[in-house]
Amino acid sequence: MIICSSSNIDLIQGVTGYGTAADGATDWRIENTATGVFNVLNSPNLLAPNLSIIESGNVGIGTIPGTGTNKLQVQGNANVSGDTLSKTYTATNTTAGTNDILTMRYDTTNGLRFQQTLIAVNDVRYDVIQKTNNVDSTTPAMSFYKGNVGIGTNNPNAELQVTCSSTATNPDTPGTIIGLYVHNPTNTATSQNSVIYNRIANLSTGKVIFAFNVAGSYGCSMVMNGNDATNRLLRFNNSSDASGTDLMVINNSNGNVSIGNTVTTTYKLNITGDVNVSGGYFVGGSALPYFNLSNKIVAGNGISLTTGSASTSPSISTNLTAGNGISISAAASPVIATNLTAGNGISISAAASPVISTNLTAGTGISISAAASPTISANLTAGTNVTFTGTAPNITINAAGGAASQWVTTGNNIYYNTGNVGIGTATIQSSYKLQVQGNAWVENQLVFNNSF
Repeated sequence: MIICSSSNIDLIQGVTGYGTAADGATDWRIENTATGVFNVLNSPNLLAPNLSIIESGNVGIGTIPGTGTNKLQVQGNANVSGDTLSKTYTATNTTAGTNDILTMRYDTTNGLRFQQTLIAVNDVRYDVIQKTNNVDSTTPAMSFYKGNVGIGTNNPNAELQVTCSSTATNPDTPGTIIGLYVHNPTNTATSQNSVIYNRIANLSTGKVIFAFNVAGSYGCSMVMNGNDATNRLLRFNNSSDASGTDLMVINNSNGNVSIGNTVTTTYKLNITGDVNVSGGYFVGGSALPYFNLSNKIVAGNGISLTTGSASTSPSISTNLTAGNGISISAAASPVIATNLTAGNGISISAAASPVISTNLTAGTGISISAAASPTISANLTAGTNVTFTGTAPNITINAAGGAASQWVTTGNNIYYNTGNVGIGTATIQSSYKLQVQGNAWVENQLVFNNSF
């Protein structure tokens, strides 16, 4: 049926006039309204257009489109099997506050919602909200605000900010929550990297590449210093903004390391401060750890040296000077060929025979403990006592010039084997074993086997 009304031509199938209900399932109507809207209506309701086109060319499906810039408006769900030429979506609800602009869901209780929040004029934040089991996440899964991206926060202060509230102690435990996890499951000869790559365009003088901060009170940082291929320092600083003290510096140009200072030009290891070595040194690639000290060591506090279970005899051929005590412990025979000076005591413990050929000076006592007889050919000066202990406390005392001593100890007795003895004089008559320059006091008997 063709009906002409008010200069409009309408096409109608299966219905009389402009009835509100169709007579059959195949009824339809095509009309052009007095306001210039072209409608296509289908059974069963012939008053609700299925398709509408207005004078500006905008198309509406399930609705009469508005006169804005949107060429297609859909009232209801839309399923697009192919790609669309335009990726622009403009929300119609632009009032202040938070509004959903797009929803993607698996069912009514699980899905994602895209929201926009009008903070102020020209200040809009976009959030992605995840719903699981009909419960929205307490914070957006992701937020986009002022050019920054936030994960776990809707107010990111950096290009990427990850906020995670977690009490996890082991990030490898399944189900624990951590802030950032990088994992490469492929482990082959050509693909086995799992890294966070940090790169800058030019000079790296004073650039913080990693920082850790605790509640704004204290922290630490890794800092890269370098302006060419020969000046590349990796600094470990005791503040999160690198304004504190460098505790350790690694020179990437020569491989040198400094601890307690920043000088890496000369030594492979440069340490300022006390050093406690409990496992011994590996010198020259030796399989047995021991210490062989040939350079001067000065410590404001104490010096403690131990070889652990090493069987190699440690050697000290340099001066050791300590503000407090000096402690030397060796499983073999330590050879001490230079001065030891301590503000407090000096303790030497050996599982064999220590050899001491230089002066020991202690502010308090000197203690020597040995499993075999120690050999001492220099002065022992103690503020208090000199103590010898151990399974073999017998002492061999060398004479001047390093010659063997005439004194021999056996148990609690001391024997004088050869030569003469002078008391109060260095000039001894060759025919006398004992010459005393001055008076002699004998508390008990004086026994002579031969003539007096």
